[in-house]
Amino acid sequence: MKKLIAFLFLFFNLFFTNINATLYNPVKEIETKLVVLSLSNISMYGEKDFVLITAKSEVGNKIFILEISPRWFLKEEFFERVKPNLKIHVLGSLAKENWIVVRKISIGGYSVELRTKQGFPLWRVK
Repeated sequence: MKKLIAFLFLFFNLFFTNINATLYNPVKEIETKLVVLSLSNISMYGEKDFVLITAKSEVGNKIFILEISPRWFLKEEFFERVKPNLKIHVLGSLAKENWIVVRKISIGGYSVELRTKQGFPLWRVK
């Protein structure tokens, strides 16, 4: 049931809201702890397999969509570690009420930097 709710929430957000409005804003940066519900790959920003995580807050069970990065940018260890019901620590910009553009994600002692402090995607740095 949790997976169905997470899928429907993600579907609604992707197809009935403006995805292009998810620009990183350092002024709206937040740091929070969440619980993973699901991991998804979608076509976004010209990338065929862009990774999103659906997660909920530990208190209040508020659901968030976490905008991560293209799949090819992440190491396999990321996918081995990120599992449903796992607690994660997220630093990112609140782009919408329930959409976080993630700059850094930590799972236990494992961390992945995804964007610069200004929000520029590290996968686009040459």
